[in-house]
Amino acid sequence: METGLSEVCRALEISGLMKDGEAVTTKKESVPETVFTCLNWGVLQSPNLGSFKVALKKDNDEKWIKAYDILRRSNAAINKRFLEPGYVYGYWLWSERSDRIFAKELKQGSAEKKAETFNPNLHGAKPLKKER
Repeated sequence: METGLSEVCRALEISGLMKDGEAVTTKKESVPETVFTCLNWGVLQSPNLGSFKVALKKDNDEKWIKAYDILRRSNAAINKRFLEPGYVYGYWLWSERSDRIFAKELKQGSAEKKAETFNPNLHGAKPLKKER
């Protein structure tokens, strides 16, 4: 039994998950908001969500793919938006519109503790203006 346990510990040390018999904590890599703000955004209005932004894949370059991948890996959704301290917007994806990244300005001081409820049916959402 001890041989099996020592083999497991050795494998964990090799993989970097353990050092000197202690678990190694990994620090989450910080993502600067500029990964998202550099995209071309359009502004939409919805009765449920109010004003929000949409970045379409076709209107952006490879930077869109990087931002999309970050959100996908984070499982960002309307009710679990991607944001970090200091962000101005919360970002998310919607599985029915995989060619879009969504953003909503955070309420000042809220750190978005409560995400707004939103039926992401974009039919009926009216374009306001295009941002660059």
